[in-house]
Amino acid sequence: MESINGDETEPTVCAFANIDPRNDYPPPDPEFVELFNYGVSPQLAVALQSTQAAFILNFSCPIEQAWDRLRAAQQLTGSLAAATGGLIWDAETRQIFTPGAWQEIRVDRWTRPTPDVDDHTIIHAYEINGQMRVVTLGMAKFGLPDVVVNQVPLSVCSNVGQLVSAFCQAIADRPVVDRSGEFDLDYRRLRPNATGAAPLTVRMGEHHDGDPMNRLLEITFDRGPGQDAGARRHAILCAAFDSGASIVPAAHNDALAAASRSARAELPALRAAFNEGLPPGEFMQVKAAFEGPDGTREYMWVDVVTWNGDEITGPLANKPFNIAGLHPGQVVVVAQSTVFDYKHKRSDGTIDGNETERHIISTLN
Repeated sequence: MESINGDETEPTVCAFANIDPRNDYPPPDPEFVELFNYGVSPQLAVALQSTQAAFILNFSCPIEQAWDRLRAAQQLTGSLAAATGGLIWDAETRQIFTPGAWQEIRVDRWTRPTPDVDDHTIIHAYEINGQMRVVTLGMAKFGLPDVVVNQVPLSVCSNVGQLVSAFCQAIADRPVVDRSGEFDLDYRRLRPNATGAAPLTVRMGEHHDGDPMNRLLEITFDRGPGQDAGARRHAILCAAFDSGASIVPAAHNDALAAASRSARAELPALRAAFNEGLPPGEFMQVKAAFEGPDGTREYMWVDVVTWNGDEITGPLANKPFNIAGLHPGQVVVVAQSTVFDYKHKRSDGTIDGNETERHIISTLN
């Protein structure tokens, strides 16, 4: 066939060659390839810019045949690429593969009736007004909607990504929602020995620029316990990842005070770096004291969303133990002049700061 419109009632392939791909199907630039490739060397990414021809394959089939036909389509695509020495561009996930990497990830790893969804999709996360938007690409290949979660604090973005991945696998394994707008995600999909389920709410999502051209399903945490959206999200994620906090009493001695002074000396530079814009995958938190009953104080972490002068705003990352009126996820404002410590998590996973907590732990051992 010359084209596919999505209304086909039988397995269909549209295949054609293009001899001017740099204009009609421009290859991704080397910087993009570096981020979203499997097996493609920097030299090959540069050579790709001078490609002379492209072979385009579009596949369609009835949804009840999705798994068998997708597997066959991927085997065919891999064989053509291997025979011609070409690279494979997956337009749904916006990833590029060498034939060998494609064979390993998209073909050989598919060993059961339903594949590992992570091998066939990708999750993108990007910042909007200090919070993250997490969205999948590639679910259309299964005849399923892509998935989005909005207004995610940077500090829990990784956990939300894992939850989205587990949800996508669940609807691929069993694409049925028993109750309209509700989905109970078995915690065992996240932790093998867990019990119970995450009470998720699902609804039609709103498309943003750059989203996949597919139906969009939004996950929210409206069914979780708590006073507001932040508290409900915190409760569900803590249960899903067994990440409840513990309280550690600490004596404020000279060594702890010195560690705090050292941290506070870094705050002006951190504020400047934050307002210049952190690289993708990085975030900052500050530790501040919150007044409790009878003169007690609880030191808790706050995700930095805005940092204007002395004023730092963001959601509370911890659950207070004895302070009424505060709850995790609640947006609070703290003064830079009262900050006790900081954490700067970098994109490679390393964490700068947090010296006061390290000192406290060392005194307990």
